[in-house]
Amino acid sequence: MAETEARGEVRFASMSDLRELGLAGCGGAAEKRAAVCKSLGIGYGNASAMIKKLKGFGIGIDELREEVEKSGTHKR
Repeated sequence: MAETEARGEVRFASMSDLRELGLAGCGGAAEKRAAVCKSLGIGYGNASAMIKKLKGFGIGIDELREEVEKSGTHKR
């Protein structure tokens, strides 16, 4: 567990996190992003907009990873 998470602070997703999760920079990323954004209820956006929306809604990287796994869109 990261030190910031141990103190109750949320670590938000970065562009490299989105690439790692298959939500940016690869084939089908837009469709995967759309599915995850819809399930999170934050509205669709490009990768940069998604990062801003995740921060705005207080959705951290751990919650995003869980949602990607649930949606079955994780990069294989």
